[in-house]
Amino acid sequence: MEYKIITTIEDFTALKTDWQRMENQSHDVTIFSTFDYCYTWWEVYQHKPELKLWIIIVLHNNQIAGIAPFIIERRNYRLGLKIDVLRFIADGDYHDILINIDLNINPDSIFKDIFSIIEENGSSWDYLHLSHINYKSPFSNFLFKSKYNKHFTYLIESPYINLSLYDSFDSFSKINAPSKAKQYVSRLRNKINYELELNSTDIELFSQIHKKERDFLQNKGNLYRHSLYEDKNKVAFINELASLNKITSFSLISKEDNKLLIYNWGFIKDNIYYSVNTAFDPSYSEFSLGRVMYYEMLKLAKDKNLFSVMDTGTGRYPWKFEWTSDFNILYQIQIKKPRSFIHKSILNIKAIFFNK
Repeated sequence: MEYKIITTIEDFTALKTDWQRMENQSHDVTIFSTFDYCYTWWEVYQHKPELKLWIIIVLHNNQIAGIAPFIIERRNYRLGLKIDVLRFIADGDYHDILINIDLNINPDSIFKDIFSIIEENGSSWDYLHLSHINYKSPFSNFLFKSKYNKHFTYLIESPYINLSLYDSFDSFSKINAPSKAKQYVSRLRNKINYELELNSTDIELFSQIHKKERDFLQNKGNLYRHSLYEDKNKVAFINELASLNKITSFSLISKEDNKLLIYNWGFIKDNIYYSVNTAFDPSYSEFSLGRVMYYEMLKLAKDKNLFSVMDTGTGRYPWKFEWTSDFNILYQIQIKKPRSFIHKSILNIKAIFFNK
């Protein structure tokens, strides 16, 4: 077994051609595991001292057979103890390991090699936490039947809407749309002359709307509601993706005063729209804007063939299931090294009591 562990951005950059070829070989690889997404994330976050690049490259006859896009993150644990967590790079609704299908190697053998490499380098990490793994992926299949099965557990659902099953939007909406969705659309049109704009992406404006929605929901008692735009690194990452034209956005705009009513942005890959973020202006909270937006988005997507499937993002919110009964199940694998925790705890206690 030959392998490399990539720890510098220069070596990361050199992976671009192979990585992009592999990401295009399989529909199992979502936008969140593509080179551009992961590389852009690392460009933004590489300055953080608690993060270390740790991409495993499995080689076969000097060719890349597999890429495991990992980082090691140092986190606070207990009593001042810090632990090193091995996890997927970037943040997203799905994560995966890339396999070079052209080499005709059984993916299971590559996954097995990756875990052997992880174990061989056990001194580099204390806790393995790989999350958001689609239950239908080859990686999941390997974990289900491997010795790691007991560590591989349910995490969350991600509902999706499959438009490809229907000849038209009307046939889809008659069966799947909430009973009053069309009524909500008509009510809003009677009050506001609006239009749906595609790719009028304005991250700063989206940020303002999202924070207004956060404040509105907090005032209604949802004290745990936060905004991703509060984090400057996340904003920088989103802006970088927007500058690369990776983001697809939908905006309902009032034609009279050009006000943004609601937006939804995400990514399209392999005819799937991955919805990442949405928010509405609380000034229009009476109009069920979320349902109107879904109705208009899905209608446009079907009419213009923008995408066949809309992945609504992780989370089992009731309003998502108003439109579909389909969902992906995401799993996670968690492995803690007890000896590592005990050793670090002892060193930490010694430091507290004897290094004064």
